[in-house]
Amino acid sequence: PLASLRRVTTRATRIGDAEIAAMQVVMVWTAVASRDTRQFGDPHTFDIDRRANAHLAFGRGSHFCMGAPLARLEGRLALDILFDRYPGLRRDPDRDPVFMPGANVMGVEQLHLLT
Repeated sequence: PLASLRRVTTRATRIGDAEIAAMQVVMVWTAVASRDTRQFGDPHTFDIDRRANAHLAFGRGSHFCMGAPLARLEGRLALDILFDRYPGLRRDPDRDPVFMPGANVMGVEQLHLLT
């Protein structure tokens, strides 16, 4: 997934303490926004039981992903099948995940598992 979005302001505006003129490029770092402790309790911990919240993974407003419901359904089905087939599936505690390098793309490149 992309970690940021580029937008151009159409008019002068203010975000927090920052004044932004019209026609300025603004980078919205959605991946960082999803780690805001004011919005998300304990955002750096993976919690499979975390309640749904206002994350930005599928965008917002007019830029919201039309395929979000399908992506959620596919993810749920894939994980259900995977864990039904491999009930003991877990991360190998002796091997750290390898994350994709780069500033604008996020994801796991290698995840070592045990069955």
